[in-house]
Amino acid sequence: MTPLLGLTGYSQAGKDTLARLLAERFRVARVAFAAALKREVAAAWHVDVDLFHDPALKEVSLHQLALRRCTDVLFCADHWHLSQLDALKPRTVMQAWGDWQNRRDPGRYVRILAATVRELIETDVQAVIVTDVRLQHEYEWLLRNKGALWRIKRPGVKQPSGHETEWRQRHWLVNAEIVNDGSTEQLAKVASDLLLEMIRPAEAQA
Repeated sequence: MTPLLGLTGYSQAGKDTLARLLAERFRVARVAFAAALKREVAAAWHVDVDLFHDPALKEVSLHQLALRRCTDVLFCADHWHLSQLDALKPRTVMQAWGDWQNRRDPGRYVRILAATVRELIETDVQAVIVTDVRLQHEYEWLLRNKGALWRIKRPGVKQPSGHETEWRQRHWLVNAEIVNDGSTEQLAKVASDLLLEMIRPAEAQA
């Protein structure tokens, strides 16, 4: 069975960097619960989805993300308090949109990602990596599907906000905790050794 791996930890701990390093060394597929959310938000605001993938912009207030530019009338009605701001941060918009959708349909993004994962495990990949396990139902889905969970920690990086996506993961049991406090090469070596421990038994059974 193709190994399934989830990554968790605070924002800016290095989850995406670690996943990228593994993708450079193994045939892995990288997926994210937030991928569908980002596409939805980009469509609602009529902006390029790449805006939500740029780490340098996540904490920058942008006029193109002001609530008045959102075309989803239900979201706007539910978040009228944000209309007082002339600019919103991508992270603020994504968290608000995700909370809103999860209240309406708690399993929405899990179902979307699960369908993608089912397709990927039928391809020639050595592992599937979910780069953003942040909420309880995402964690439970990973466990149900016999996935492993790694927590990435970076000294000096603390919980950036009180939002659930930042603090929920603190008490989860993980299969490994990786401290990102050295060079990129060191991070790649630690992660590669751990992933090999998952890949080798799976390939031996194939």
